Parts: sequence; C-alpha cells; structure tokens
Amino acid sequence: MKRFALLATCSLLLSGTAALADGKVYVTLPDMAVFAKDPVVADRMLRNLYNATVLSVNCPGASLSDAEHSLLTDSFDLLAYGELKLSTDELISRYEGPAFAQLDDPDACIEEADLKEQMLNDLRDAGGSTVPLADQEQAYHDWRALMDAIRP
Repeated sequence: MKRFALLATCSLLLSGTAALADGKVYVTLPDMAVFAKDPVVADRMLRNLYNATVLSVNCPGASLSDAEHSLLTDSFDLLAYGELKLSTDELISRYEGPAFAQLDDPDACIEEADLKEQMLNDLRDAGGSTVPLADQEQAYHDWRALMDAIRP
C-alpha cells in the first residue's frame, strides 16, 4: 500500500510539471521595442543573438544555462516576430543560415564568451533576467500565450 501511495504521489508531482519537462526555464524577458526603433540596431541585435546562441551551444568548452538560453532565444523571437514582424523565411536566410555557416570558420569560437556576455548584458539592461521566475507553471502559460500571439 505504501508503494502504491508513493507511486501515486510521484505521478501527481510529475503531471504538474509535464509542461516543463523539456528543460526550458522561464525568465523575465526584456522590452525589445528599444532595439526595434533603429533597423540597423535591430538587425545587429538579431544577428548577435542568433550567433551567440549557436556558438554557445556548439563551441567546445562553451556553456549556456537553461535560463541564458531562454533569455537569448525568447528575446530573439520577441524582436524578430513581435516587434519587426519578420517571416520565418526571412529569419532563416538572414540569421539562421549565417549563424550556422560561421561554424565552418575554425576561429569562430574565439569570441563566443564575449559575444554571449555582451548579449546577456544588453538584454539585462533592457529589463531581462536570467533568474528563473518563481512560478514556472504560470510562466509557461504566460510564455505560451505570448509566443502564440507573436508568431506567424
């Protein structure tokens, strides 16, 4: 009977976190409208956000916490889809393709740590954070509604 109760308790605990099972951590996101005001600034920010993410995930010795990953990628989406209303095709050709192509350069990883830190600092200055939100379940629902509202 104790074993059944333990299994039932574990099942209840796990069912409450099913939405978070992918490892995503929800953080406070910045106001990306600041970057969208100037097309040159917006383009550079999107390029740097994508490059920082790709390098941090793919360079030997580089690291990216779940919270940092969320801040970088969700901020990218907020600027690209939410502020600039770019299409997925535009994002792939302008940012994704070049970001992955840079991995062919043997020196691409040299600046990874500096670029990542610069992007995280810029996002923090705009109101973002790498501190996980206290109520991750509610944060998931808020994030999902936001992403559904901005994505094409």
